[in-house]
Amino acid sequence: MYLSTYAQSDADILNYSTTQYIGTARSIALGGTGASTGADFAGLSINPASIGLYRKSELIVTPCLKFENTNSEFLNTNTKKNNFKFSFSNLGIVNSNKIFKEKVNSDGGIEKTEQGAWAWSIGMNKIKDFTRTTKISGTNPDNSFVDRILESVNNGYGYSPTELNTYFPYDAAIFHEIGIITPLYIGDSIYYESALSNTSFLQTTQLKERGAINEIVIGIGGNIKNKLYLGGMLNVPILQYRSTIDRSEEDTQNIINGLSDYTFNEDIKVSGTGIGAKVGAIYRIHENARIGAAIHTPVSYNLTDQYSTYISGNDDMGQNYNAESTESNILNYIVHTPWHYLLSATVFYAKKGFLTIDYEYMDYSTSFLNFRDSDAEFTSYENDLNKTIENKYNGSHNLKFGLEYLIKPELATRIGYAYYPSPFSDGNAVAGFDQRRYVYSGGVGYRADAYFVDLGIAHTQSRKYLRSYTLIGEQVPGANIKNGTTILAVSFGVRF
Repeated sequence: MYLSTYAQSDADILNYSTTQYIGTARSIALGGTGASTGADFAGLSINPASIGLYRKSELIVTPCLKFENTNSEFLNTNTKKNNFKFSFSNLGIVNSNKIFKEKVNSDGGIEKTEQGAWAWSIGMNKIKDFTRTTKISGTNPDNSFVDRILESVNNGYGYSPTELNTYFPYDAAIFHEIGIITPLYIGDSIYYESALSNTSFLQTTQLKERGAINEIVIGIGGNIKNKLYLGGMLNVPILQYRSTIDRSEEDTQNIINGLSDYTFNEDIKVSGTGIGAKVGAIYRIHENARIGAAIHTPVSYNLTDQYSTYISGNDDMGQNYNAESTESNILNYIVHTPWHYLLSATVFYAKKGFLTIDYEYMDYSTSFLNFRDSDAEFTSYENDLNKTIENKYNGSHNLKFGLEYLIKPELATRIGYAYYPSPFSDGNAVAGFDQRRYVYSGGVGYRADAYFVDLGIAHTQSRKYLRSYTLIGEQVPGANIKNGTTILAVSFGVRF
């Protein structure tokens, strides 16, 4: 993975396609399971048939805390960053209605027999939180980010300084404006050279990410004689994402005359909504066992990117220089996520709890992007990007486990575990840093007749390999990143 100077990359598409259902505290405690366990609002985003398991109407809200830490190793230097965030991961209402069959008994009275139930729901479940800060820092004796800029402008076309504002307004133009790259005239040809050549620099890159995907769910479903449970749902995920990339290089050895340091800032804002649908079924095969299945259609996100850059630098005398892109680059495009398939089984034991297993499959190589602009340059980039996604990623077989035990009829303890394998195909990830995820979770819950309170905590571990930039034909050092995320949630609900 590398940080692209374009607003979209294959890593961005993967970022929007991968999810981890946060939702309710109960679901968090059970490892994100919910495809066949029972009446839980987070389960509606996993298997809509869960709505048929509701015996009463319910109103629920879940505030949560997120603690994020990253530890990076780059050029023998370790750097740590921590984050904290408060948000609401769930808010919803379910209206449940029993279905009765009436008949006249032998006494002439009306006798009602319950035949099943139906329910509708509306609310929000958080399915991804982007909040994270990653920082890498180390001394690089071999190359510079400026070399990446020079690769673009020294490609044989001979761009004049004024043409940089037209063809490279977001990077080369502002690097030239403050004197980090300068033109070199050889005959009729124009080339550019760097003021940072032939020395070692302290390179620091900080990626600050913010935002979330909150899924609006509107569902309906029911059950037939408490045996077969069916449900369908319209899901409208709202995506808000912002990343700020600060790349700095500093002449700590005072080798270069004049230049002390510079920082190049890229700001990317992504916003939009998607639309999709989910259908599911749960079947009670035995008094103490259920099986479930669900299908999620691809989500089509209608997104808008706003991209701008800024650069500042300092010389040895303390003089500051800065420049910014003259206008923001705004792009409109559509991202299509993969189909999502789920199977589940839950076994209950002596009315003391249950063990549940969820299996998920989604093929990330089928994600793709469409630009709304039909310009040939966009079409070419779109085709190349989609081809990269097809070749770079593969299908993911996810497993999730949850165990609930009732200490008392009203008091439950829960533990969970989830494993999300690497989304990369063979040969496209650094061994041991391939973004596979491990989730360890637990919690407790108290349920009375008219209300309930659940507490859930989950810790996710993952690793990835990150390059700040890439060069053609030259190796650029990367960083080994270890991520740890802890989510603490409390759900409050009332039944009526």
